Amino acid sequence: EGYANGRLSVVSEPDAEPSPYVAYYSDGGEKALSDLTWTDEGHSGKAVVLDGKSQYLQVGDTPQLSSPQLSFATWMYWKGAAEGADPASAYSQRLFTMTRKNGASWVSLAPHARDDSSPDPDGKILDGVYLDFFKTGGDGLKIQLFNPAVPGSESYGLTMNEWHHVALVFTSEELLVYIDGRIWFQQDLLMGANELLASRFVIGNGSLWEGGMFNGLIDDAALYDFALSADQVRMLAGGVDPLSEGAEVPPQTEPYLPTAPSFTGTTTAATSVNYGTKTLFGLPYWGVYAMGGLAALFIVLTVALNVYESARRKKADVDPDEGKGEDDR
Repeated sequence: EGYANGRLSVVSEPDAEPSPYVAYYSDGGEKALSDLTWTDEGHSGKAVVLDGKSQYLQVGDTPQLSSPQLSFATWMYWKGAAEGADPASAYSQRLFTMTRKNGASWVSLAPHARDDSSPDPDGKILDGVYLDFFKTGGDGLKIQLFNPAVPGSESYGLTMNEWHHVALVFTSEELLVYIDGRIWFQQDLLMGANELLASRFVIGNGSLWEGGMFNGLIDDAALYDFALSADQVRMLAGGVDPLSEGAEVPPQTEPYLPTAPSFTGTTTAATSVNYGTKTLFGLPYWGVYAMGGLAALFIVLTVALNVYESARRKKADVDPDEGKGEDDR
């Protein structure tokens, strides 16, 4: 049923055995997977067509979503604004969103977002691939990853009407996004993917944002209950199945995106990460670090006291009269 060796196949070929974990939605309601629209213009074989208006795929109640480590990888062919829609609507489209059903926490990626209203201190604006992460609880944790661009110049969005490979990886220590087999976003994240308590993974819909429907093609999409390595992502981007016996890393191709990302945003859209908003084991980072420092100090003092006491006892054994008064000798 599309699930083997830690991998759940979400989109493969129309004749594949339907998975009970995958659902298809169109026009506001759930439809049979057999109702999906396929095209022969897939990256390899056939691909699923999403119209950017009402169609999306949803994965729920799967072992991958309860795993501390998690990966998602897919080929995507983005067509921009849906037919008849405002061209600016393309900026709200989301390739995928992993979230709780109540929307309390999420991670979502847009192939090209834009916001002229919030420039950074250098006057640069959000204009490109955009990853939005939010975890509720404690002080909360919000991360925005994107490349700011100079208004009127180069953007960092995925090109339309071309195939690109996109992979999201949670390692329990980092959150990573790969584009065409290369690291694009890399963020320290000392937590497991399961701490999001996500109950669904939606492909082709922002889920939480109006107008987030993806207009394009999806091919070879899969969820994994482990963190794909950089080599495994390169294999997928090079058309090699990393779980097949004897799989080898293919030669690296030239990247589409010219430079690495240079900006990490927070809840206040600052130009650096505010670690005071980060949490670890449900507590703010600074609190965890403070407790760790106190514990380390306690251990050092305990060891020093034991060493001193041991030395004193040895000295007393060598000189039994040590510490006695004249009347005691």
